[in-house]
Amino acid sequence: GYMRGIEIGYTQTFSFLPGLLSGLGANVNFSYTDSEILVESKVPGEDGAPGPIEGLSPRVISATLFYDWEEKLSLRFSGRYRSAYLSRQIAIGSDQSAYFAEETIYSAQASYNFTDNFQAVVSADNITDEPNISYFGDTARTGTIQYFGRTIYFGVNYSF
Repeated sequence: GYMRGIEIGYTQTFSFLPGLLSGLGANVNFSYTDSEILVESKVPGEDGAPGPIEGLSPRVISATLFYDWEEKLSLRFSGRYRSAYLSRQIAIGSDQSAYFAEETIYSAQASYNFTDNFQAVVSADNITDEPNISYFGDTARTGTIQYFGRTIYFGVNYSF
């Protein structure tokens, strides 16, 4: 079988903008993968019928808006979209797979360098509390709906 795809990425710092805005920038990435390779399905109810390769999402899109100011302040806001895919499902006493629904995850990070040796960082992941949803064959046969919540980190770094 074949597997083919394309990935396109672009990063731009808008240094041509005036004053404080010159630290603004963006990073965008898109990938598309197509495959005719099929493997024996381990999804309950599909009885070993051919299925897609595990972990392969046909489309993944990510984008980051960033801002850097005088090597002191750094801000990032990111989003990542992943189309539906097949993966392993944790199950008691069985080796099974499940389809996972498309998802969009948003994250943000800010850091500030007080000195060359001392930095504070705050980061927030899964800001919108996007659930992880699995299903068996079609979306009407729900496997799991898991909310992992937002995760917020705060830290300080000091180097000698």
